[in-house]
Amino acid sequence: MIRGIRDIIKDPRYRIEFALSIVFLIVALIGALIQNLYLIITGLTVLMEILIIIIILSQKNMENIIQQSQQYVIRRRDDRQRLDRIAPNAKHIRIIGRTLQQVLMNYSEYFLERLKDRGKVELLFTHYELYQYMLAEHGTDHLSDLSSALSSIISIKDRMEKNRYKGQLEIRFIKYVPSLSFVAIDMDKRNGILIVEPVPPYLAPAQRPNILLNPNSPIREEQDLFKDFKKVINDMWKNAEPIHDVKSFKKELDIWRGRI
Repeated sequence: MIRGIRDIIKDPRYRIEFALSIVFLIVALIGALIQNLYLIITGLTVLMEILIIIIILSQKNMENIIQQSQQYVIRRRDDRQRLDRIAPNAKHIRIIGRTLQQVLMNYSEYFLERLKDRGKVELLFTHYELYQYMLAEHGTDHLSDLSSALSSIISIKDRMEKNRYKGQLEIRFIKYVPSLSFVAIDMDKRNGILIVEPVPPYLAPAQRPNILLNPNSPIREEQDLFKDFKKVINDMWKNAEPIHDVKSFKKELDIWRGRI
């Protein structure tokens, strides 16, 4: 209950109720000081009504948190709700994967909307020199997938510059093949979301299991997993190599593809 009320206090939609409760508490206190029974009764009556509203809102808030925590159950990627519906107003998105081709194919417009709204989008993928070690996965043309993903990134950057969006788009790579993919949305906020995706061999991306983690879950294990994976994601990003010129990187990839 206390945590739910604290969440409501921080939510600007509900602050007016707390402001009014303070006002009518002051009215009741003034009535007590000047011994005005009408002010005391009026102030306390309205104050109790407002507190009842706050309690109801608190209970609804906790119900929402519990409902979100029920998404902790593993689901296939295609069964997971779309990112633009889960987090339509996200300010910080970090996605870590292998080629990110599927992500960029499905969410380029969503990323542009977030960048238009001064958001931050961070993308991290595996360097193309490591793709020879991913041939056991479903679909073997990873270099083509990465080339397509880079083309999408270039298109996003061009549209950002053309429309003078104030958001931040940053691209990095790692030189190892991760066994998990991640989607981190506003993970430093109380309403943050992490989606963890194992990458089994021979399994199509749409069939991969997804685990959604909520930092406010009433399940302690889920809270701990959120913290653990958040550290993993931050460490991976911190130690990754930045790509300042995506077009040049794509040219290097195309030359590499021509050699093998």
